[in-house]
Amino acid sequence: MLATNDVGDSNYSKETETVITLQDVPEEAPVIVSVKPSTTTSVLVQWQRPSEESVNGVLVGYRLYYRELPVNSTPSTVPLEDMATANNTTTRDAHITALTNFKTVSSASLTEFELTQLKKFKCYEIVMTTYNIVGESPPSEPVTVSVGEAAPSLPPQSIRVVPVSPTVLEVTWDLPPLHAQNGLIQGYKSQLEHQTAGYQCCCRYTDFCRRIKRSESRIFRAEE
Repeated sequence: MLATNDVGDSNYSKETETVITLQDVPEEAPVIVSVKPSTTTSVLVQWQRPSEESVNGVLVGYRLYYRELPVNSTPSTVPLEDMATANNTTTRDAHITALTNFKTVSSASLTEFELTQLKKFKCYEIVMTTYNIVGESPPSEPVTVSVGEAAPSLPPQSIRVVPVSPTVLEVTWDLPPLHAQNGLIQGYKSQLEHQTAGYQCCCRYTDFCRRIKRSESRIFRAEE
């Protein structure tokens, strides 16, 4: 600093020690560039770091918010680069409110994270934020992803067997519960055993109701 009057200025004072301004909330979220299923219950999320100027301090890490979408939802068809250019802050803040599950990535250097313990054959929505010691950035644009198929976790329900003739049985059943199908049901396998002779058969069906009869070799089979 220096002093001044109508005649002129004084010499400069000695320099002070270096002072750093306080940190502020980050202004930008990371840009999600890829979300790919890695197993039937996990996805790999990859992102691009926000600009250094937007962090407004020291970057501590990231948070991934996610939620399960309704059954009839499908992954977004909007390209990620187009989604990243949108600037609707109100809509993005609403997503954070709805996404109650989150994972914290406590490393500023990481640019990918595997989100685990998801449900099989479900659709999820994911957003990310940047955070420092002051707070979090606005959320990124949401991205949706479908987790891979897996074997059904429950069998068909309410199986009913009714004899309709000396050689024919009618078997009917209900689909496994929707939450336990873990994919598109392509068919059914039925194993029937004769009580006295111990013969068995294993047949594959795609209808919800088929007739099953006993052949002359005393093995039960489906009637065409």
